Amino acid sequence: MLILSHIGDKFPNYIEDSLTQTRKFYDGDITFVSNLYDKKLENKYNIKFFNVDFNNEKFIKSKNINFNKFPSTNFWLYSLARLFFIEEFVVSNKIEKFVIYENDIMIYVDLNYIIKLLSKEYKNIAFTIGDDIRATTGFSYFSNYKDLVRLNDDIMDIISSPDKMKDIYNNYSS
Repeated sequence: MLILSHIGDKFPNYIEDSLTQTRKFYDGDITFVSNLYDKKLENKYNIKFFNVDFNNEKFIKSKNINFNKFPSTNFWLYSLARLFFIEEFVVSNKIEKFVIYENDIMIYVDLNYIIKLLSKEYKNIAFTIGDDIRATTGFSYFSNYKDLVRLNDDIMDIISSPDKMKDIYNNYSS
């Protein structure tokens, strides 16, 4: 399964290009976790929408965090929020073996093949590696919804601690 997400006033102008490319290489289930709904996208690309709940407990707690202003406070808040909203979807549906990727990611190989390879190589989670200290959720694989819950719980632990946040700022905000 592929899970995409977007939080905002409108979908990015490249979303149809991304979905067209995805559908060339993936005919499986796609769920869009978003505060928006677009019937045209749903029908044209055979995707389902899951409406985000802004009363999500982790989202509410994260709104009280003093995030670094670079590149913006909302950037960090909503970058994390999408993981919390996706967690809500995967937990409520007990999803296993799923991929999350950014809306501007283009794939050029069968996504089922990638999922199969990742499930053999990685027991729980696989992320895009930035360098020796950074990983990004640009393209992420999870073997089980419980893995995302554990990751998000760890994220909440980190962002709730000013000392742990300093490390995040030093490694991810420059």
